[in-house]
Amino acid sequence: MTLLRASLVAGTLAAVAAFASPALADRYRLTDGQEFEAAPVGEIPGVRIKGVRASGDVVFLLTYAGKEIRVAKAGIASVDSGAPLPKKLAPKLARAKRNFRAARRRAAAKLIRRYKRAKKAERLKIVAQLDAFPARTLEGPLSDALSDRKLRAFALERLAATKGAEGIRPLVKAVVTSKDKSLREQAHAAALGADKVLTRTYYEQIVAMPVSSKRRMRALGRLAGMGDRQAIPGLIFALEKVESEIQAVLATAGGLRRIPVNLGTRGGAAINAPIELPEQSTIAVQSKVTVSTLRQVSNAVRKVLGGLSGVERANSKSWQVWWDDQPTSYRK
Repeated sequence: MTLLRASLVAGTLAAVAAFASPALADRYRLTDGQEFEAAPVGEIPGVRIKGVRASGDVVFLLTYAGKEIRVAKAGIASVDSGAPLPKKLAPKLARAKRNFRAARRRAAAKLIRRYKRAKKAERLKIVAQLDAFPARTLEGPLSDALSDRKLRAFALERLAATKGAEGIRPLVKAVVTSKDKSLREQAHAAALGADKVLTRTYYEQIVAMPVSSKRRMRALGRLAGMGDRQAIPGLIFALEKVESEIQAVLATAGGLRRIPVNLGTRGGAAINAPIELPEQSTIAVQSKVTVSTLRQVSNAVRKVLGGLSGVERANSKSWQVWWDDQPTSYRK
């Protein structure tokens, strides 16, 4: 490859990296003689993509005619700057970006599956390839890999090393959703080792969210086990949310419905009188179970708060008053 061609190809990659900026329809020349105008959408490193004969880095493009194409990076001879992509192609460009992100996730998942059956030397190459993917792209495939016992150790290690939301979020999800107790324990340990504060924050958010009681109770159990007093404000907020859910369910189930009742006729005319009756709907029947479950969660939150603080309070308001009265040194 000549220095000029190397410079041109490098320019292509720079354009690809900047695909979030206003799209330009550059003039592409391929080594096989093809020429066309297209806007760069993205690039997937070092993989074999369906529809592209050569393996290696693959560039995704949207042509001036609105067609999505994929070309091997090695097959690009040169790129010349062109005019902005027509505004009418904006919807197609948005779709092309979605398709690119989906293809990138599939490529990452394929690499992870290859890792399971690869020998040591090939595994090192796969790890290097995965390092070129954004953490957000790897989050889903690595989360799925946690359920595969042959890939679990690798997925746990990669997610813990990722840190940040993309690493901690799948680990916490496994803790509160997996039926596999061993995975729950391993995922919790990995999350704590990677980022204790973010892990605690995610558990607090799960308790505050209107998700299944099982998930909430598992998150509460982890917070109790961590014994971190900094979880108190988040748990007070969660308790307020649970109390609001209870009130909302009671308000829905306890309403009265006005219905017309025929009381007979007088002078040949029907007499209809509006009468208020309790609603006996499916919601009302289900609410009894829902309220009972929510109260169990509410009691569990107060129990964990009591364990962390050493005091007892009746509801979120009284807990908040108590917390606000604590000295700054206690709340840090």
